[in-house]
Amino acid sequence: MSSVAAQAPVIALTVTLLIQMAASFTLTVPSVLAPAVAEEFGMQAQHVGLLVSVAYFAAMMGGLLCGGLSRRYGSVRMSQAALVAMALALACFVVTDVRLLLLAGLLLGVGYGIPNPTAAEILSRHSPRDRRGLFFSIKQTGVPLGVAVTGVLLPALVALMGWQSAVLLMAAVMLMGALAI
Repeated sequence: MSSVAAQAPVIALTVTLLIQMAASFTLTVPSVLAPAVAEEFGMQAQHVGLLVSVAYFAAMMGGLLCGGLSRRYGSVRMSQAALVAMALALACFVVTDVRLLLLAGLLLGVGYGIPNPTAAEILSRHSPRDRRGLFFSIKQTGVPLGVAVTGVLLPALVALMGWQSAVLLMAAVMLMGALAI
């Protein structure tokens, strides 16, 4: 077996874990920032729940549509599309226009809904049969890890460079991730 083939399970697990973390990170950004930036949108912080509701609805629809799109374009390409959708959502968010919040919520949801089905396909192909459950479990830890990273990293970045620059930096990281995979 070639060394690349031997490393495929670890590579697949690492990439799917990181994408799952990115999706959770991005979906958590509005909630973490809401108390600090809601006034700039002319809203109260608790209205972030409306944005998150739109995102979860879009995530459900994106997850349902993802299977067919993954068969057509491939799970890796769809994972890249999820990262691009997350980057675009973050870019929409920094404009502070309430009208763009709906688009940001839809893009957040698409970015959040795609990684789970694509990861399932990738891991089912590349994880050892006897360790498949372990691989799926490790990948799923990306959800709480992404939330935790948002809660720790984002406030520090906001203090360092301001909220809009911090969010744009995270959007750039999502785009670099899409290119890297």
